[in-house]
Amino acid sequence: MKFAITGATGFIGKYLIKQLKNCSCSVDLYSRFPANFNEISGSKATFNSRVTDYSLSSLEKMFGCYDAVIHLAGIRYNKNLRYFSDYEENVRVSENIFRACCHHNIKNVVFASTVGVYSAINSIPYNEDSRLQPLNGYALSKMLIENMASLYNINLKSLRIAQIVGLEEREGYMLKTFINNALAAKELTVFGEGQGRRDYIYVKDVADAIINACAYPEVEGCFNIGSGVSVSHRELADKVIKIL
Repeated sequence: MKFAITGATGFIGKYLIKQLKNCSCSVDLYSRFPANFNEISGSKATFNSRVTDYSLSSLEKMFGCYDAVIHLAGIRYNKNLRYFSDYEENVRVSENIFRACCHHNIKNVVFASTVGVYSAINSIPYNEDSRLQPLNGYALSKMLIENMASLYNINLKSLRIAQIVGLEEREGYMLKTFINNALAAKELTVFGEGQGRRDYIYVKDVADAIINACAYPEVEGCFNIGSGVSVSHRELADKVIKIL
């Protein structure tokens, strides 16, 4: 198979590359800046780096005959970016990607969305029929992208991914903060009595889910990707303390 991966230098993208190393496939890795993909040395797969500004003209020129396009590119959630205007670039880039797919008659597209599209009043685990009420501007951009796909002749598989954990995750996320504090013998601070709950999923499982989704070119729709287990902030802190 021949894949295109947008946002290949991101957290999920790096793990996806590792998972594809032993696959007899050809993969074009799209990013805004030249990147050194050390993970691909000694790989059975063929990887090609592509630098793009994600404009329509650039993508139409660079896209080719792909069996699947894996769309990971976009501005990640940041608690300091509160408004939809902070993330509207995600919608513009996604539309360009979808239009470029149509230009090359590529129908099999897998998109990394988020469980943040669901209303906070819903209980974990979510189901795909749960009420949609995006929690922030980031989640709203993802919901709009999901709905925008209906304007184009593609089979979009939108994977609504739970809270991802794994090595090399950026600083500031709760689990990594807990781990760093525990290793330094510092107290773990839990806000709001630790009653908030999340569904966590390991990044390698996310990569596997994306690869599996590519194997069904005719399928389209929204699919939740998570553990299905609700974990409170207090339970997470207790587990980290017990282990470390």
